[in-house]
Amino acid sequence: MATAAPLQRVKRSCPVVLGDLLYVSLAFLGWLATTLLAAAGCFVVLFALAGNGSVGGFFAQVERLAWHYLAADGPRRAAFDGQLFVIVLIILFATGFFRRASLISIFKTGGVDGSRHADHS
Repeated sequence: MATAAPLQRVKRSCPVVLGDLLYVSLAFLGWLATTLLAAAGCFVVLFALAGNGSVGGFFAQVERLAWHYLAADGPRRAAFDGQLFVIVLIILFATGFFRRASLISIFKTGGVDGSRHADHS
């Protein structure tokens, strides 16, 4: 009977481990989606500021950028793509840096609100 007790503990802890894995995965995906949307919002704010805060000015700036991009030749497009990639990464990492506290709280035992697994030690 001494071997039955460890087997029961393993069977009981398996759903908890799977639940924890699912919880952390979904919480991380939510954090990542929020961070990506916040970084994309930085570009919306940039175009809105360039358009003097009006909807018409916003779309005029987007149209101007698109027109210049389509009129450019291959090497200039490649250079712009490379610069845009670097700018997007910088904004994305900066947004992630400022949201790091919420990321760290996902991986703590207590979870985001501190109530996850409060009965386990």
